[in-house]
Amino acid sequence: MYKENFEILYEEVYAPKLLPMDLLDNLKLDNYLEVNFQSTKDSIIAFTKCILPNGDTTQFKYTFIDNKLFTLEQFLDTNNTVLIYDRIREISKIMKEIQSSTLISVS
Repeated sequence: MYKENFEILYEEVYAPKLLPMDLLDNLKLDNYLEVNFQSTKDSIIAFTKCILPNGDTTQFKYTFIDNKLFTLEQFLDTNNTVLIYDRIREISKIMKEIQSSTLISVS
């Protein structure tokens, strides 16, 4: 478990998970309607519009820093979003698991 957690941590820190170019490739899929990109000082932000399996249309916002996915949000409506993925939160969660398993194995 300890080694697995370190491998997962390594992946969270260094793996891109998803690249901006992957979103362009997704336009080939039937359920992707559009992909739009914006550049900021230190990130690329992508907005996608997709058709969900239930037939509803929704938008997602992807934030990439250093070409790595950092956050993914889904727009429920114009005022409400759901955070689906947050790289910093995931790294923190794995580090807590490693610390907790270290404390258990030392005891």
